[in-house]
Amino acid sequence: LKTSLLQNHCNQHSMLRCVHRFPQCIARSSIARSSSTKSTPPLVYDKQYIGGNWVPSSNNDQQALIDVSDSNTGEIFATVTNGTAVDTERAILAASNAFNDWSRR
Repeated sequence: LKTSLLQNHCNQHSMLRCVHRFPQCIARSSIARSSSTKSTPPLVYDKQYIGGNWVPSSNNDQQALIDVSDSNTGEIFATVTNGTAVDTERAILAASNAFNDWSRR
């Protein structure tokens, strides 16, 4: 009975948008997502989003990039900059300031 309910559930929505997060839906959506993006080139983020702006990393090595892979398939789907402690501090300060402004509303 449980399996048939799950199958009905999965058939009633796009598995890529499942908000119920059943383990079986998650596994099936990962497979669907990975198979649907095999020909998509990896996304490259050469800047970091800090304080509402895309800014370059303070890392002077422009080749300092990190590949991000899908743990299900091992496929690289994005490349991001290798941030530094300075970038982290900048992001924390920006988030703190944004929260303070937001919480006063």
